[in-house]
Amino acid sequence: MKKRGIIFLIISTLFNSVVLHAQNITVAKLQYHSAFEQEVIQSYLEDQSVDMLTLQLITDKAVVKEEIDKYREVFNEFIAVLAKKKGKYDNDQRFLSHLFYKTHQKFLKKYNSFSTLRSVFTNGEYDCLSASALYALMLDALDIGYLVVETNYHIYLQIDIEDRVVLFESTDPLNGFINDSKEIEKRLSEYDAGNYRLTASNKNTYEYVSKINNEVGLSHIVGLHYYNAAVAAYNEQLLKEAVDNLEKTILFYNSERVIEFGAVIARALLADAMNIEDKKEQLARVNNILKLQPALVSGY
Repeated sequence: MKKRGIIFLIISTLFNSVVLHAQNITVAKLQYHSAFEQEVIQSYLEDQSVDMLTLQLITDKAVVKEEIDKYREVFNEFIAVLAKKKGKYDNDQRFLSHLFYKTHQKFLKKYNSFSTLRSVFTNGEYDCLSASALYALMLDALDIGYLVVETNYHIYLQIDIEDRVVLFESTDPLNGFINDSKEIEKRLSEYDAGNYRLTASNKNTYEYVSKINNEVGLSHIVGLHYYNAAVAAYNEQLLKEAVDNLEKTILFYNSERVIEFGAVIARALLADAMNIEDKKEQLARVNNILKLQPALVSGY
């Protein structure tokens, strides 16, 4: 709260004409990368009729509708194969191990930070978020219960089966299916200690500071895709694009990291050489984000 107050004071002092009262960030006023993205988001928010695969994919600014139809077909065919295999295993752990490694073999070829789910389908590039999103979609399609856990710099899946817990560590293609209790304890300790920092350490890139350990649902993951897009844009000094994506983030997931990053963007805007009118507009948009209270809502 103190950090947000400092940013509000700076904005107020330098730009008295910027409205500092939170305005509703309406869907119609968002900056979309395509008419298709706008259509999908509006449809989802109106009646949640959009399937989760489409919603995850639409966060990539390069995606088009025809691609999504193709990727959905590939996804559904793979799920059909897994569903047939499921009945042939004598216990759930063996099937989940098969699912984990078969998915890596087919889809997850090369780790690359800030890879989207579209990247997974187009060239096999993934990061912990896009790979975890894929696994969550698969488990959901197979009606297998799971938790997705978000930490500062990592995301992993936890599955409770047969009175035991297993982890899906999506960035570990060789040993990422973890069912040994001691190894699980070790991994969880590493996550908590922040050993999986995935962003670079220099003055032009952003690293999250506050501590996070949240259970998130599929719609929250959509928000995290937009959040990653905002961070990637910021790291490229594309501040308006960062604001565009951060506004869309909070449609799906308004968390502590969003507020903190909004403050970071505000400071960058204040120091940027863009013209004064553009600067006022972007600061007003960021201020609306900073005024919102973080909330973890139902996130199927």
